Amino acid sequence: MYIATSVAKPAGISPGSASPKKANVTIFDMDDVAFFPVRDAKGIVISGNILMKPGKRMVQVYSTRSKISAPYESDGDEDSINVKPTVDLQHPGNKKEGREFIQNWLGKNVGLILETCDGQKELVGTPCAPLQLKPSKQDNNDGLFHMLKFEAFASSNLLPALYEGELALGNPIAVTVTAPMGVNTGLGNVFKLGATDTTSAIAFVWSSIPNDGVFTVIGSGGDGPLTLTEGPGAAGFGVVSVLLKDGIDWTALDGAHITLKAFSGGGTNYFIEQSRG
Repeated sequence: MYIATSVAKPAGISPGSASPKKANVTIFDMDDVAFFPVRDAKGIVISGNILMKPGKRMVQVYSTRSKISAPYESDGDEDSINVKPTVDLQHPGNKKEGREFIQNWLGKNVGLILETCDGQKELVGTPCAPLQLKPSKQDNNDGLFHMLKFEAFASSNLLPALYEGELALGNPIAVTVTAPMGVNTGLGNVFKLGATDTTSAIAFVWSSIPNDGVFTVIGSGGDGPLTLTEGPGAAGFGVVSVLLKDGIDWTALDGAHITLKAFSGGGTNYFIEQSRG
């Protein structure tokens, strides 16, 4: 729940100056999403991971850095205000790969993730109000490039989100061991368990995951799927306590998933459930 709070001037020498963005912008097809995490109670932050369907992934498209623009506008009457975000990119040249990208993303309902150079990720588009590509081309003495305008056609009352999850640019990391299961963020933040014939507990090792880091575990079922239970880790597996919503166990059924956030405090490491499905 959002509690009304005063908002002071942001920190920094010139907080209203332009925010440099990374040139590679992440795009994904909403139809390829297996799980889209909800926002927190204050309506802006998404701390869970967007999970893609098997064989699907996010991709990136290059834009001239200074030409990236992600404004939003609003319209409507006093009791029906709608937010309309857009993202404008400029892809230089007229190469085959760029043209194929444009041709094959036309008509798709998409989301975009823009990364600033200070590590913030802004997510534009939702499953119910996705963006669609409206391209144009300039080919004259002033330059040769494609303008990629992504626009939301459905009305929404949601501002673009701040996304704290991971970019699903590859396949989940396969975890072949049953327990303990080490979480190594140097390898990735989405892990897929193998199917098992005998039920046993999932135990975690506090590895290189940073404080506030988020990771997701996906199940594969089997005759005896693995189970994650609330409580401290077993002896020898590191001091990790798992906190689950309402204390309810999670079972690694085929396609089931759970997202947890790492927190360290008071000499204890915690993995705290963020979402499951």
